[in-house]
Amino acid sequence: MADSNQSLIDCIRDLRAAVEGIQAAVGSLHTKLDSQQQQRDLSESADSALLDAAVIKHWYAVTVGRNPGVFCGPESVQSNIYRIPGGYAKRCDTHEEAVAVFETALDAGLVERTTYEVVTLSRADRPRSTYN
Repeated sequence: MADSNQSLIDCIRDLRAAVEGIQAAVGSLHTKLDSQQQQRDLSESADSALLDAAVIKHWYAVTVGRNPGVFCGPESVQSNIYRIPGGYAKRCDTHEEAVAVFETALDAGLVERTTYEVVTLSRADRPRSTYN
């Protein structure tokens, strides 16, 4: 009976060692998977930044308009200076260049926020003429 107890104890020790080995292997796999996920996230982030850079081809410094500032893409600029007398936007290749242009204009006192108001007149607003 002592031999069977001893063999049972040896079997349990072997199983415990095997379980610890499996747990260590699983922990190592989790570490590798986390590392691979982080690399994938960085790669996707870099791909997204490259795509953004490819899509945004020009930056604009609006110095006279409804909302002066630095904008990407012509769509936001067009509505900002449309029908504004003297509305001005400078196209730049980089964000840094557009910021430099805007800040230079700002320092020179050339940045103006302006509006364009359309007033519809009625017959009551019609000026009285001297010929009748």
